Amino acid sequence: RARLGSSAVRATRGTLAYAAWRRAGEPRGYPASRFDDIPAWLRPAIAWLDHEGLATASGRDRYRPGAPAPQAWSIDLLWRVAGAPRPEDRQPWVDAPGDLRPALRWLVSTGLRSVFPGTEIVPTRALTRAQLAQLLAPSSVSPPGLTSPPDLDPAPTEVIVLDEADGSGRSP
Repeated sequence: RARLGSSAVRATRGTLAYAAWRRAGEPRGYPASRFDDIPAWLRPAIAWLDHEGLATASGRDRYRPGAPAPQAWSIDLLWRVAGAPRPEDRQPWVDAPGDLRPALRWLVSTGLRSVFPGTEIVPTRALTRAQLAQLLAPSSVSPPGLTSPPDLDPAPTEVIVLDEADGSGRSP
């Protein structure tokens, strides 16, 4: 078990989906997703992502919520959740794939460039939970589409503990 902000622990596809859904205000009322491997606690988040066309399969009818969330996939998902804005900012990463560049320009425009220091980003490297926490933390420049809903504390103190063994999430 590890806490969301742990710097050594990888973020999973399920963790990222759940965090993005929470950040979006926990939208509910969507039909069940097409995936057959979603634990009960994650179903509302994946149903929302799937309905919005933001959930990508990892194999036939599988979302693989316990699989590591690659950096490129994570940035792309958060960019699409934010509405896929197209800022003009330059992105500094020399190894960025062409299809990821709009999402990276968005990342720079939000002031979140420091989450990935240096001039290289490793698209296949797993996002850490610490990076995820930084990407979703309230800041002076909140990413469009990922702002805190008015009924949520702008500096949440809740910590979600994710048990990767059984895929359950709970507050300690």
